Amino acid sequence: MDCIDLFAQLGTWQNRFQYLIEIGETLPEMPEHLKTSGTRIQGCISRTYFYPRVQDGIVRIQGWSNAVIPAGLIALIREVFDGCMVEDLRLLPAIAFHTECGLMDHLTGNRAVALVEMIERLRGL
Repeated sequence: MDCIDLFAQLGTWQNRFQYLIEIGETLPEMPEHLKTSGTRIQGCISRTYFYPRVQDGIVRIQGWSNAVIPAGLIALIREVFDGCMVEDLRLLPAIAFHTECGLMDHLTGNRAVALVEMIERLRGL
């Protein structure tokens, strides 16, 4: 199930944000040496780091935030894209999941900017 379908099944935006909080709490720890100015999300007020990379043709994503919603956004992006082939990433219409599921319309301005920055980093792989 893709995240657009998942968000539709969750119903209310309160449930959807609760889901983001819950998956954000399961985000694996990001090694300290990766928390640099180069991996920091500049558009986010909280301390948020996002490090997508390609390893042997496979997309790998690490990230961390000291705030629950940005951590959930990172976890959601990992759920959708971590482990996919880099060629598939470039072809996936799901790279626009954040607009298709209405997430962008329900985030604060800073969180929306941060999410777009993360998506742009993925597109740049």
